[in-house]
Amino acid sequence: MNNNIIKALACSAVALTACDYNEKNFKDLDEMLEESSKVVETKAYTLAEADYKTAGSNTTYFRTNDEAISGLVKYVSSAFSMLDNGSAVNVACNVATEESEIVSGINNGMSYTLTADDYKTIWGETPAKYISPATEAKIADVLASKIADAGKDTYVGVTYKFDNYEPNAADDEVTAEYTKVTEIAEGNYVIAANNDGKYYAFGYFADASKTYGYCESAALTLNGNKLEDALEYAVTLKKTELGYAVVRSDNKCLYLKGTYNSFNIGDYPVSEGGDFTFTANDGKYAMVNVAMGKTVKYDASYNSYGAYDDKKLAETKTPMLDVEVFKESKVVVSKCESIKGANKYALYKYDGSKWTIATEATMLSAEDYTAMGQKYGNLSSTALPADYLPAYLNNTVAYPTEGMSKTIAYFYYGTDKTTTLRADEYIFENGKWTKPAATEEKSFQIVKANGAWMYDPSVVINLPAGKGIEVSATFYQAATDWVWENVDTKNGIATKGDGYVTSYGNNEYYTGSSAYQNNVDWRVSAITGQYADGFAGMSEEEILETVKNNLIEVYSHVLAKLYPTANAIEGLEVTYTINFVVYDGASHNYQIVYKVTGPATFEYVEDSLTEL
Repeated sequence: MNNNIIKALACSAVALTACDYNEKNFKDLDEMLEESSKVVETKAYTLAEADYKTAGSNTTYFRTNDEAISGLVKYVSSAFSMLDNGSAVNVACNVATEESEIVSGINNGMSYTLTADDYKTIWGETPAKYISPATEAKIADVLASKIADAGKDTYVGVTYKFDNYEPNAADDEVTAEYTKVTEIAEGNYVIAANNDGKYYAFGYFADASKTYGYCESAALTLNGNKLEDALEYAVTLKKTELGYAVVRSDNKCLYLKGTYNSFNIGDYPVSEGGDFTFTANDGKYAMVNVAMGKTVKYDASYNSYGAYDDKKLAETKTPMLDVEVFKESKVVVSKCESIKGANKYALYKYDGSKWTIATEATMLSAEDYTAMGQKYGNLSSTALPADYLPAYLNNTVAYPTEGMSKTIAYFYYGTDKTTTLRADEYIFENGKWTKPAATEEKSFQIVKANGAWMYDPSVVINLPAGKGIEVSATFYQAATDWVWENVDTKNGIATKGDGYVTSYGNNEYYTGSSAYQNNVDWRVSAITGQYADGFAGMSEEEILETVKNNLIEVYSHVLAKLYPTANAIEGLEVTYTINFVVYDGASHNYQIVYKVTGPATFEYVEDSLTEL
C-alpha cells in the first residue's frame, strides 16, 4: 500500500476515538503501519580491511569458505542489524586459494581416534586402554587395518591415550570383589540393605572409637551384581553352634546385651549374644540374633541398623529393611587397568605401502592446546589459527632464519560442528611469522530470516518497473542484446527494427523485455506490431505461450552473462529468483526461478514462471 495512504489512515485513526469505528473501518491498520515501518533491503558490500577483524580474522582474507561464511554472518549481524527479515547482503571478501602440496594433502586428510577394540588388538590379554612407548609403533598396524583403501600420500591425524607406564605383572594388586549371593557359608561378606537404590553396610559404627551403638555406613553403589567401594565394610561370618558370628576386620564381633536395640562389640568370641541366623526371603535375609530373638533391620528414617523384637517392628511405621549379602572373591587388578592416559596426537602419512609418522609437518600436542588456553584439543572459529600459530612458532622455533618455512597441523572444530584435520604454512619474513596466501575475491549472500542472519547462496533479483531504474535496465538490456545477437542476427536481420529488436535497440518482442519501460510487454498487439512474421499463423494464446517459452530460454543466458561466478554447491540448492513486472494493458507481478547446476549454468525450475 502507498505510504501516503497509510499515513492518512493513521491520522484518521488518531482523530477517531471510537474503537468500534476503527475496528469496522480500519481493521488492518496496525498491521499496515507495522509493515510500512519495516526496512527490507538488498545490499552489496565489499569488506574493508578494518572489517576483517570484526569478522574474526586477523588478516585481510579468510582461509576457507567455511571461515568466510562464519565471519561474514558475524559481521553482517552487527553492521546491518537495522535491516528486517527478508533482507539480503551480498558481501565480497578475499579468500585464500593456493596451498602447498603438503598443506593441501593434510587439509584433504582425515581424523582417526583409537577405539577400545584397537587397544585390545594392540595389547591382547593385557587390559591396557592406552598406548605406551613400547607400543606406539603398533599404531601404524591399526591404521593399515582400519583404513585399507588409503591412497598414496594420504594423511591421518590420530588421537590416542598415552602413558609412559609399561605393564608389569609385579605391580599388579590383589583386591576383593563383592558379589550378591543367595547362599551363606563361612567366609568374608558385606552385609547391606538397599535404601532407595543405595546400599548401606552393617557391622561398623560411624565413630570408630565407640564400643556400642547403632551401625552406620556411607552409601555404596551396586554395579550390575557387584557392590562398589565395599572393602572397608567387610565382615567374616564364622560358624557357631547356634548360627554365625559376625567378626569385623579388627577381630571384634557384634553382639546384643540386655534390652538394648543397639549393638555392642567385643573380642571374638563373646560368651553370649553373638550368634545370628540368616533366613533367605526373596533375595534378602531375615538376620536374627539368637539370644535376644531380635531381627536386625536398617531403619531408613535414622539411616542406621538396630535389632528389634516383633512388637517394636509391628509398631514402627517407618521403613525397616532386611539385609542382602555380598560374598567376597579375590581378583587381580593390573596396574595398567587403572591408567586412563592423556590425549596424544600424531600425524601419519601413507607412502603407498605402509603408514609412517609424517615429519614434514608439526602436529600440535595436547600441551600446546592447553598453553593456548583451549579446553578441547582443537582450534575453532572462536579460536582462529591465525591468532595462535604465529605465537606458537615464536615460542617453539629457536633462532629462525629469514625465509624459513614451517607447516603446522592441527584439529579444527568448524561451524558444522565437526572436527577436521587442517594445516597452515608459515614463513619467517622481516622478523615475524606470516602466512603466505594467494587470494581471490568471492561473494557470499547473507540473508535475514526469523530474526537471524545466515548464509544463503541463492539470489533474488528484483526488477522494479519504471523508467530510469538501473538494475532493471541492465537486466532487460542484456536480454535485448542476447536476442539481437542470437536470434535476429542469426535469422539474417540486417537492421534493428526489422526483427524482434526495436530500432531504438532497448527492447525486444521475442520475450517482451523493455529496458526503456523496465518491464515485460506481453500485449499481443505490440508483439505482432513489431515483428508479425515471427508469430505468423499463431493464435493469441499460442503467441503468448511462445513468448513465455522464449523468456524462459533467454533469461537463463542473461543470468549466465550477469552472474558468471555463480556455481553449484554440494549439499545446497542454489537458486536465482527473478521478480519482474508484466504489462498487458495492466501491470502484473511475475516470478521465475532458475537452479544453478554448474559454473554459470542456470536451469529453469519447472512451473516456476507464475503470476504473484
